[in-house]
Amino acid sequence: MYSNPRMSTETLEYIRRVRGTNACRQHFLEIALKNQESAERLLNSGRLHFATLFTLKPQITKAGLGPGLNGKVQAALQICDKVLEEKKCSPDGGISYNDNNIRSAFLWIFQTGAQDDGLSNEYDEILDLTACVLTRRYREKNILPQLAELIFRRNRKRGYLHDLIWAFFQSHDPGSMRYIAPYLRTSNARDRQLAHLLLHLPETGGNARQQENEYRKFMNWLRENSAYLYFTGESLQSSNQPEICSLDQEAQYLGKQISPRTDRPVNPVTNEEEEALSCFAQAEENEKAILSEYSGKLRAQNPALWNRWIHSPVSEQIRIAKGGTGRRLV
Repeated sequence: MYSNPRMSTETLEYIRRVRGTNACRQHFLEIALKNQESAERLLNSGRLHFATLFTLKPQITKAGLGPGLNGKVQAALQICDKVLEEKKCSPDGGISYNDNNIRSAFLWIFQTGAQDDGLSNEYDEILDLTACVLTRRYREKNILPQLAELIFRRNRKRGYLHDLIWAFFQSHDPGSMRYIAPYLRTSNARDRQLAHLLLHLPETGGNARQQENEYRKFMNWLRENSAYLYFTGESLQSSNQPEICSLDQEAQYLGKQISPRTDRPVNPVTNEEEEALSCFAQAEENEKAILSEYSGKLRAQNPALWNRWIHSPVSEQIRIAKGGTGRRLV
């Protein structure tokens, strides 16, 4: 029965999900006490999920397993020990982040473990800290769609969200907001409320059609302005209405891409651009918003006309922008 790792591992996964953790532990312990090599093959299988490894951790220790486990599984067990030992702290001591097995283990823990969120408080704590390590230390963006799903799934269960949300935005990727935006049009009111909070949008209510329009409007705005967005450092830990990601009006006005991490131009500002910013600085705050938005739209639609507009006196720029048309420059 235990010579086929594929079938045996699938059996373990099935027992845990259908018959429960106690039955899974008992079944595995019986195997381990009879034949350690067979037990280690089960744990080394690529079809094993993290939730099953976490469930079997006491039995692994009791049976004295370890030397025959592959690097990824050993690293995952080490991560579990450190997180549970240090409680709510980044598991720094004793963790070698440059070790490929450690990175693979963190990724495996999250990718195979997120679906079992809620298994226990300790399990969720490991998931949260794993997400933080992956986005902050490894800058792993591939987990963002799955991380967004986990955030909203836990939101519906009224679970703890702050660490997961913080981890999500540690990616410093403006494009990540496209994974949150679909929840603006969901039928779940709690999800819509959270999506509005994270995207810093006012709650408007409305029917399904209006929600769909709101979603499309935001996605168009994101597509037009992603090059000018930066992360402010605000979070739910510091504010109940955080503006996590903000638009740099000067960058939008110039059409100048910025770093979302530092809010600094990717390429140096030229003397000509400095002169344009000096003119921009003369405008009132409400006029700056009008100028930057108009500049972005005109630049996308007609670069030549935009080039003439931005070199005109700022008073003329404002007059044209408020009129919503550049015809006077044609």
